[in-house]
Amino acid sequence: MIDSDRVGKCAPDFGHHKRVRSSRTSTIRTRPVPDRQTCSQIEERNDPLHYSPQVIAANPGLSLRQTSTRISVGLAAGEGGSTVTVTVDTEFALELRNVSSGYEDVTVLRNVDLSVAAGSVTALLGPNGAGKTTLLKTASGLIRPISGTVHLHGVDISSLPPNKRAKMGLCHIPEGRGIFRSLTVRENLQMQAAPGDDEGARERSIMAFPILGERLSQRAGTLSGGQQQMLAMARAYARNPRLILVDEASLGLAPLVVDEIFSFLQQVTAGGSSLLIVDQFVARALSIATEAYVMSRGEIVFKGAPSELQQDDVFARYLGGTRSGGA
Repeated sequence: MIDSDRVGKCAPDFGHHKRVRSSRTSTIRTRPVPDRQTCSQIEERNDPLHYSPQVIAANPGLSLRQTSTRISVGLAAGEGGSTVTVTVDTEFALELRNVSSGYEDVTVLRNVDLSVAAGSVTALLGPNGAGKTTLLKTASGLIRPISGTVHLHGVDISSLPPNKRAKMGLCHIPEGRGIFRSLTVRENLQMQAAPGDDEGARERSIMAFPILGERLSQRAGTLSGGQQQMLAMARAYARNPRLILVDEASLGLAPLVVDEIFSFLQQVTAGGSSLLIVDQFVARALSIATEAYVMSRGEIVFKGAPSELQQDDVFARYLGGTRSGGA
């Protein structure tokens, strides 16, 4: 019998955790009240900071679909557009606040600030050795921060071990598959399941990746690389975690398997989970992201909308090469 409680894994148990929101107030120049055609264009873009106060007031829930960000208008604007104060109230699934981290005497992350809005997809990009994997390990508790704090849905988890963070709904899918190679597929899925939910977790995993249902009695280490990655990704379905950290899910996989992995990630986030993704396929990561960060030498050098990085000059400045290549 496998004692699944001894292994840290995805485990949403958040009924007693209070949701905490962070607020910031900013002053912006708004546009005049748009006509019907402009309203339609704004609706498609779904960028709340470009709405006029009248549009925001009439449609207070417009921004919730994409960023979980609410905008309240402080002052009414005139017909010609004027300066108004708005409060952006965001619920964060993950926050790293001024975090420095590393291995023994080697500091890798230096004063990093990063946040993942609840229900959003955040892409973390950068060259090899930039500190991306170290950041994910610090967030999941595999590495303790030297300084700074880590927050999961507003709760300071900086001192918690990985299994405690997993029970709060954090799921870390590491680079290199992250499976038990000597166990069967069935046993791996059992390890990922909540106590008493072995069958349900197995059914959800097989629904996501049908090939796993044909390999239940096979040892995980004998699966193909793509099938091993599917088994690793299945833990994101086993317990419906609140936050998923994915490190190089597409590494070494055939293009068709990469398509399946990214399709799976979109399905998971559509169900309400938040996602922080590191991946060599920059364009694919940006295509599903709502926000992007770029790291270099342990520091955040860019934060912004994915569309900004998709401009060739900006892409080359921060990542080198062209958008068609990896980074």
